[in-house]
Amino acid sequence: MPKISVVVPAYNEEAGIGVTLRELLDATQGMGTEMEILVVDDGSTDRTVEIARSFGVRVVSHPTNMGKGAAMKTGWKNSKGEYLIFTDADGTYPARFVPQIVEALRTADVVFTYRNNREHIPLFNRLGNWVIARAVRSLSGFVGRDPLSGLYGMRRAVLDAVGLDSATFAVETEIAVKVSRTRFNAIEIPVEYRPRLGTSKLRPLRDGARVLRVLLDLLFIYHPYLTFGAPGLFLFLLGLLLATALTVKGGLVLGRIHLAEHSLMGATALVLLGATLKSYAIIIDLYAVSHKFKKTSGFTRMVLNPRFFNMLRVGSGVLLALSIFASVYHVRTWIATGFGPFVATKTWLLSLTGVLFGLQGLFISFIGYIFVKDCLESYTCDETSIG
Repeated sequence: MPKISVVVPAYNEEAGIGVTLRELLDATQGMGTEMEILVVDDGSTDRTVEIARSFGVRVVSHPTNMGKGAAMKTGWKNSKGEYLIFTDADGTYPARFVPQIVEALRTADVVFTYRNNREHIPLFNRLGNWVIARAVRSLSGFVGRDPLSGLYGMRRAVLDAVGLDSATFAVETEIAVKVSRTRFNAIEIPVEYRPRLGTSKLRPLRDGARVLRVLLDLLFIYHPYLTFGAPGLFLFLLGLLLATALTVKGGLVLGRIHLAEHSLMGATALVLLGATLKSYAIIIDLYAVSHKFKKTSGFTRMVLNPRFFNMLRVGSGVLLALSIFASVYHVRTWIATGFGPFVATKTWLLSLTGVLFGLQGLFISFIGYIFVKDCLESYTCDETSIG
C-alpha cells in the first residue's frame, strides 16, 4: 500500500492537538504501511508546537498566521505520501475513521466525509452550512451531503491536478467544487462529529462570505458560458437588433422616447461588448479544460476543431478589409467636400464597428488557437473525439 500522510493544520490548538495526535497514533498503529503525521503550525502563539513535537511527529511552522487553506497547502507540499488525509486539530473528528478512508482510497480518488450528527454545530452555522452545501451542489454537481467537513482523503495526483488557491476556511469548498467538476472518482462516508476542544477560530459571517466569494470565483471558471457567454449573447443580439432597426428605419419612436444616431452608438457598443464577453467565455472554457478544472463539453469540442478559429480568422479578415474600405471611403468623401458637415454618421459608425469587430475577431482567433494547442496537449482533452 502506498505511503500515507496525515496532515493536521493547527492554529492555537493546545487544547485539542494532544488528543488529536494520540488518537491518530493509536488508530494507525496497526495499519501495516509506512505512514507520517505532519502538523502544520499556522503561526500559533500558544503551546501547540510544543505539544505536537512531544508526540514525535513532523512539525512545519508558518512564521505568522496565514489561514487554514495556506496550512493545508504547506502540508501538501511538504508531505511524502501518495495518500493524503486531512483532519482538524480540535478533536472534532475521531481518528478511528482514518483507516476507513485509507481503505476507500484503494478504489476512489477522493473520499469525502459527512457529519451524520449536527448537535455540536451551532444553529447559525448549521444554517450557513446548508446554504453553502446547496450552492456547491448547484454549481459543481457535488453529490455529497457535506462539502464543509474537515476530514477527508485523496490521492496526491488529485491535488497535483486541481491545486489549492484558497488560504482560508473556504478551502474545503474549493476542493469539493474542483473534484466534482473533474474526472476524479469521489465517494462519501459518514463520520461522527464531536464537540471541539478549545476556542473556535471560525467567524460565521466573515468566513461564510469568504466561502461564497470563492464559489463566485469558481463559477466564472466552471460555467463561463453561463457567466460570460449567455450575457454576451444577449447583449450582442440586443445591440444587433437595435442597430439594424435604427439603420433601416433611420430612427425609432417609442412613446416619448426618440432613438437616432446617439442610440446607434449605444447599440454598436452593445454589439462589441457582447462579442467581447462571448470571447471571454471561449477562452476561459479552454483554459479551464486544459488545466483540468472542468470536463470537456460539446461546445468545447466544437471550438477545439482547428477549423473553427481558421474560419473565424478568415471571416474577421474579410470584415476588417471591407470595413476599412468603407471607412476610407467616408473619409475621402468628407475631404472632397472641403471638410464640411459630416452627414454619413450612421454608416460611418457601422464601418468603425466593423473595423473593431474584425480586429477583435482576429485577436481572438490567434489567442484561442494558443489555448487550443495547450488543451490538445492535456490529457483532459480527448483529441480522438474532435471532428
